[in-house]
Amino acid sequence: MTMPVPIASGMRLTPSRLNRPTSYSVRSTASQTGVGTTETLSLTVPSVTFKAGWAYEVQIRGLVYGTAAAQALFRVRKTNVAGTDWGEFGRVRCESTSAGTSAMANGSIVLLRSATTDLTAAVALTIVASSGTVNVFANAASPRYVVVRPCGFASEYAGCGVEVN
Repeated sequence: MTMPVPIASGMRLTPSRLNRPTSYSVRSTASQTGVGTTETLSLTVPSVTFKAGWAYEVQIRGLVYGTAAAQALFRVRKTNVAGTDWGEFGRVRCESTSAGTSAMANGSIVLLRSATTDLTAAVALTIVASSGTVNVFANAASPRYVVVRPCGFASEYAGCGVEVN
């Protein structure tokens, strides 16, 4: 015999909470080198389904080095380098021309799907140098990556994220 589970006062059980959307990720153990002043694709999460009414956190990580004082700008776009700009992670200054003294590029942004329908799209991480060239170091012990994970209802992040369409 199955016993019912009591629900605490004020607690809501909804199908969207019980059916949490999928997390997605892509990683590379290969370095990306010679990125210049033209925005370039860095990593792509090929097919992300943004569920209606959900918020997603996009996290990135990479070790940046290159032309001294150059800045690397990471951006997340829909599909590819020409796709809709969904947000940028800010500039990371190259403090060194060596991978051994690289600067850490990491951060997160929130993407919202407030619409009543799901959207499936590739999530593209791009990179561009302010001048000279930048590189993103990676190896088996220190991969560069993008993670897209559900973080709650879109309404909970109103004003803090970017709508995906």
